[in-house]
Amino acid sequence: MLAQISEKCKFDRAFDKENIMNWQLLMELSDAVGLPGYEKNVRKILRREFSKLGGQVKTDALGNIFCHIQGNGKILMLDAHMDEVGFMIKHIDENGFIYVVPLGGIDPRAYYAQRVIIFGKKPIVGIVGSTPPHLQAEKAKENVPEIEDCFIDTGFPPDVVFENIKIGDCMLRFKMYRDGEFVHRQSFR
Repeated sequence: MLAQISEKCKFDRAFDKENIMNWQLLMELSDAVGLPGYEKNVRKILRREFSKLGGQVKTDALGNIFCHIQGNGKILMLDAHMDEVGFMIKHIDENGFIYVVPLGGIDPRAYYAQRVIIFGKKPIVGIVGSTPPHLQAEKAKENVPEIEDCFIDTGFPPDVVFENIKIGDCMLRFKMYRDGEFVHRQSFR
């Protein structure tokens, strides 16, 4: 079975940068929004790619994808999650600053000063901010603020924020792109 997959994917065992990495697919998967509970965009791409292998592709009630390629070879299981850490809007204050709760686990230290994209009526970019140190009490300076205590500043006046963003809308950290031979993404390890 692995030989069938290798043949169908045109995998060359000799190191060849152009054939080993499908940059277009990598970017497409990385660009797809896959918040917890909203993985349909990622699932659609994976189903399309698995169906190219000539097997039977199924999705169960939980959204898991199964691809079965008939054969007598060994069984191969690929196990990965389709979602990514994201956030949900919980409050918008009178100044148009947005407060969120995390969807998935994220270290608060990796959250601050990040560019984010909010999926409201239209995608809106913002920056994560918190109370500046010179306005904090001495004791507060010793601790990393919780995600829920930070705010998103879109730069728009409150009326524009309220018109385009509502409680329950989702948000992701802004995605980065390929830079020469390097790929910078928040979900890569």
